[in-house]
Amino acid sequence: RSFLRLSACSGAALFLRGCEPPERPAPLALPAPGDILERPKTRLPALPSAWPAGTYGQTIYVPVYSQVLTMTARRSYALTANVVIHNTDPDVPIRVLSARYYRNGGELITEYLEAPKALLPFSSKTLIVDQLDREGGIGANFVVDWLAEARVSPPVIEALMIGEAGTGGVSFISQGRVIREYPAPSDAGY
Repeated sequence: RSFLRLSACSGAALFLRGCEPPERPAPLALPAPGDILERPKTRLPALPSAWPAGTYGQTIYVPVYSQVLTMTARRSYALTANVVIHNTDPDVPIRVLSARYYRNGGELITEYLEAPKALLPFSSKTLIVDQLDREGGIGANFVVDWLAEARVSPPVIEALMIGEAGTGGVSFISQGRVIREYPAPSDAGY
């Protein structure tokens, strides 16, 4: 029965289900090592992206904002950017070939990967731009190259920006956009 009743189980407390203690929420799960990639300590050159014959892949542009202007053009709010790459295919792994971070003016800041990273079905990797890292500027971006051995459900790549100051905060997302496909639709016969 799920009606309220007075219970002698723990003094004069009210319980919904007899004398069972209330359920506690599950503890927060910490990310596995290697699931979060912070900016490398030394600048890395862009990894080469090669799409061998018979593979499928894309280049995806992801806008990120390490800061936003507030009130006037002279006041800014620092943000942390979480760029999350989700493999949405239920059966086939994908390989992230490169994740290049560019500043507002279009210059390469660094490659985030030391080597290509495999993403199993439904898994994800997160690239972090720290709140104190303002080098990218307001119009910073990532360019991510990925490939798969078969045609797959394309990954979802989004950037979640979040910032805190005192008791206030701001958060918003931006979505990645495909800027190149491999093979190109005209090459693949569709």
